[in-house]
Amino acid sequence: MSRASDDVCVDPDAYVSSDEDGTSARTRGAWTRDARRVAGEDVDARRGTIARFEALLEETFPNGAIASVRWDRVVMKTQRDARFGMVGTHAERRAAFEAYARRRRDDMANARAPNARVKRRRDPEAEARALRAREAEAMRSTREAERVSARRKDALFADAADAAFSAMCAERVKTYTRSYEESFDRDLAGDPLGRDDVSKLRGGESRARELYAEHVARVERTLKTEFEKLARKMIDIKVVEAVSDDSALTEAQDDGHATIDSVFDGAISYRRAAEEDFELIDHVLFAFVSDEDKVKIWNACSVEILKRHGVKIKSGE
Repeated sequence: MSRASDDVCVDPDAYVSSDEDGTSARTRGAWTRDARRVAGEDVDARRGTIARFEALLEETFPNGAIASVRWDRVVMKTQRDARFGMVGTHAERRAAFEAYARRRRDDMANARAPNARVKRRRDPEAEARALRAREAEAMRSTREAERVSARRKDALFADAADAAFSAMCAERVKTYTRSYEESFDRDLAGDPLGRDDVSKLRGGESRARELYAEHVARVERTLKTEFEKLARKMIDIKVVEAVSDDSALTEAQDDGHATIDSVFDGAISYRRAAEEDFELIDHVLFAFVSDEDKVKIWNACSVEILKRHGVKIKSGE
C-alpha cells in the first residue's frame, strides 16, 4: 500500500470545504452521478422483486385469502417458487408479506364499508322488519325450549315414580297369587318412603295396576322356573332310590297304566313328598308357589323323568 503524501491530510474533518481536500469538482460530480444512477437502479430492481413476490402471494392465496393466512403457511406454499428466493433475506420476505397482507385487509374493509352503507340507506324499513322477525323467532325458540324442558322434566319425574313403585312391589310382594287390591292393603300401603302414593304416577291407579301386573308376571315366571328346578332335583333323587330295586322297576315298566301314586310305591308322588319330604316343605319356594301350580309342575317333571326309565304313566292327580 502506498503511503499518503505528506501534504494531504486523510482526516475529512480537517478541511473547511471540499475545495481543500485535494479533489476536483469534475471528479466529485462524476462520482455523485454514478452513485445516484446505481441507487436508482437498486430501488427499481427491489420494487420489481417485491412486485413479483406479491404476485406470487396473490396467485397462491387468491380472492383476499392472503389477508388472513399465517406466515408459516406462506413459506410452506411458496418457498419452491423462484420469486420467493429473489427477495433478499427471510426478514425482508416476511416484512413484504405483512405489508401486502395489511394492504389487502384494508382494501377488503374499504370495499365492504360502502356497500353496507348503501344497503342501509337503500331499505332501512326492511332491516327493521328483519330485526323484528329475528326477535320474534328468538322468542318462539325460547318458548319451545322451555316447553321441551318441562316435558322432559315431567317425563323424568314420571319415570322416577314408576321405578319407585316397581321397587316397592319387588321388596314387598313375593308371590303372584294375590290380587292388586289384596296386595295393596296387605303389603304396599303405608310405605315409609311414600312410594304407595299412586297419584305421583303418570296415569294414577291405572298405571299402578299395570306396574303391579308386570311385577306379578315376573315373579310368577321366576318362582315356577325355580320350583321346577327344585322338583327335578328331588324327583331324580327319589327315582334313583326307587329304581335301585330291580323288581319294582320291572313291575312299573310292565304296568303301562300305572298312576303316579302307585309307581315306585309313591316315591314320586307330590302328595307324599309334600307331606313327608322336609327338604321340600322347608324350602322357601314351597310357600310362594300356589298348590295347584306345585302339583302341575311336580307331576309334569315326574312323567318326563320316568319316561327316560321306560315307565309309561298317566297322571292320577
